[in-house]
Amino acid sequence: MKRIRIHILLPLLFISYFSSAQKLVKDINSGGQSAYPDELVDVNGTLFFSAYTDNEGYELWKSDGTSMVTELVKDIVPGVFSSGPQFLTNVNGTLFFSAYTANGENELWKSDGTSAGTVIVKDINPQTGNYGGADPRNLINFNGELIFAANNGTTDGASELWKSDGTNAGTVMIKNINPQGGSYANDFMIINGKLFFIANDGNGSELWITDGTSAGTYMVKDICNTTNRPMAARKYFTNVNNTLFFVPIDNSYYATGSELWKSDGTNAGTVFVKNIRIGEGGGTVYMASCNGELYFNATDGTNGVELWKSDGSSAGTLMVKDINTTSVNSYPREMINYKNEIYFSANNGTQGIELWKSNGTSSGTMMVKDIYTGVGSSDPSLFLVFNGTLFFKAQDGSSYNTWKTNGTSNATIQHPNFDLAYGLENVHGQHKSPAYSIVSNSTLFFSSINGGFGSELWKYDGTMAGINETNTDASINIYPNPSNGVFQLKMENMQSSKSALEIYSLLGEKVLALSNIKTQMSIDISSLSKGIYLVKLYDGSKIYNQKISIQ
Repeated sequence: MKRIRIHILLPLLFISYFSSAQKLVKDINSGGQSAYPDELVDVNGTLFFSAYTDNEGYELWKSDGTSMVTELVKDIVPGVFSSGPQFLTNVNGTLFFSAYTANGENELWKSDGTSAGTVIVKDINPQTGNYGGADPRNLINFNGELIFAANNGTTDGASELWKSDGTNAGTVMIKNINPQGGSYANDFMIINGKLFFIANDGNGSELWITDGTSAGTYMVKDICNTTNRPMAARKYFTNVNNTLFFVPIDNSYYATGSELWKSDGTNAGTVFVKNIRIGEGGGTVYMASCNGELYFNATDGTNGVELWKSDGSSAGTLMVKDINTTSVNSYPREMINYKNEIYFSANNGTQGIELWKSNGTSSGTMMVKDIYTGVGSSDPSLFLVFNGTLFFKAQDGSSYNTWKTNGTSNATIQHPNFDLAYGLENVHGQHKSPAYSIVSNSTLFFSSINGGFGSELWKYDGTMAGINETNTDASINIYPNPSNGVFQLKMENMQSSKSALEIYSLLGEKVLALSNIKTQMSIDISSLSKGIYLVKLYDGSKIYNQKISIQ
């Protein structure tokens, strides 16, 4: 194996600092194809997920974070056909999920991580053929028992509320809410020991609650209050101090439209909070809890869609700030609680959609940073807090990348060695989301398209250094170093047509990006300030990191 010949004077400590921060766990579907890992869940320190290979289709996988122990648990439907594991859920150390059998039945399964221990819990609906079976969905761990929606094919021919202790005998229907056509129980949320959900008793969808028994499963309140409720469904369940906030689509109250409600699980305690926009509804879409209050976006019909907050009372439900002072919306969205403040994206009308934060006051609601300077939008989205840092996706005008912040403008920077791949992709007729991520054993696992691989399983330890992935199967020369800012780059044994180069400041700000790197070329960064810069060179799946100095 050749060693890299680095004609650069630099301390070894700094090389390890700029090592790649994320590491490929395993190229599951090799040859540049994608495995599309999703449904990630931790069970007693083992990561379970669904993944695709050309030979097995979508099946159940597990990993301990190493390539050697990232493996197929069971090829449930042998060959290239998929069992399509979904709704992976940990209940007391047992993995539950729904999956298809070779007969085309979608049933409830469980797994202890071995092939022999991956079995059907119960054949709830013994119909066969395409789309047969019970179709278990919306699995949730409630007080150490699995609750889910399923169709047994005999009682009503549609989905009802079920529970399971992992045994055949202990897998039973909780209640037949709608004998005429199925209740389609969904949107489960546990608050203060109560499981809230939406169900249709035959007259329309309403807010329900269950304790896991038939007697303890009942409608909380008939919000629509008519004999034919076509759509009294919820939107955006949010827990604030053990109170459920939600927005019903309420067809009986055309004078109010879709507005904010709250519930403590009782009929009397399920109440309308405030009529924000008379006649049409406030249009709430995004909600988040922070410091005992609900933050959400809404319009009063005058100021456009802006940032609001509520303490659960009508008087305490008010607009935090008119961010876009015209009648145009600032449209706050992607809300997350970080360091006891709400972070979100919004458009003030002059600087595009950028990163904002709020402490609940008008003066404390401010832009964190204009990432895409001018009227362009960086469009921050898909916020993730890991190890005390807020990560998000944004663009600076050239491309979307992973950024991080601690809440200050100077520390809101592109992370040079961490590349999360987000968004939905349609794969083999299925809508798969590579945005899934989970923390297991203090490590963030996620799907990413990076380094020349397809969508595969990666991990990140939360540091800038992470795990050293600097490749040693090549020769790279950058000289003279130090210099006046003009460097010569010479590479040997590299695929120059697939190479790219990025240069970062020590703050992590990208100052140069080049593609289609030549095997020998000049790099001119003499317009930059004197100091040390970090060079990241890509060659397909290989990554090389070096440091240069301008004097």
